[in-house]
Amino acid sequence: MAITFPDASAAGFTVSAFTDEVTGISLPTQPVSAPWPEMVGVWGQAARWTARQLLSCGFWEEASCAQVLGSYHRHLAACDEGRMPEDFLAWLARTSGTHQPTTTEGSDMDEELRYVQSAVHARVFEQQPLWRFGDLPGRLWSQAIENPGRRRLLTLLRCATLASEDGTLVHVVGFNPVAVRLAARWLAVDETSQAPGENTYFIFPFVVEWEVWHRLYERQFPGEPS
Repeated sequence: MAITFPDASAAGFTVSAFTDEVTGISLPTQPVSAPWPEMVGVWGQAARWTARQLLSCGFWEEASCAQVLGSYHRHLAACDEGRMPEDFLAWLARTSGTHQPTTTEGSDMDEELRYVQSAVHARVFEQQPLWRFGDLPGRLWSQAIENPGRRRLLTLLRCATLASEDGTLVHVVGFNPVAVRLAARWLAVDETSQAPGENTYFIFPFVVEWEVWHRLYERQFPGEPS
């Protein structure tokens, strides 16, 4: 199935979507049950928004930016629910030798990922620091595993979740600041649609370094591609 990637400003899309106020990215109004093209289309929007931020801070020139987005959108179009798309920042870091003309000789994926994560984080979370102090407190959120829609959302955006001991607070954890913000926003909207009397969770985004996220994600979703 061909996938289109609607802009946040596209009238036909925004009629049936809510928009994140920082990124301007339009999200399906029923996030955990949205059709696959709408779900993966959000990744296309996130990639474009991220690329604009990296362009503004001199990560690449405009021609290179357009080339990168074209390549990533072809990657998205080749994926389906049996083959999840690769996270944009991870994909960018992995292919930095091709797409990032200022990459220094001898740099590796971890270095590239740290650079792009820091650049984008400052534009998504002005005052929220990156967690750089090892593993996070809390227990794995059972809803991320037991609820098929929420599991689908979190694995698509490569986010894990930790709940407080009393079960009222949930941190959405990831290394991609845009993905973390969108996943938390989506889950918060989904919480508002729960039936009266059901448990209500307070959802917050939490951005960590790659190694911390990777350990947590593998614990929560063993066997899922990271």
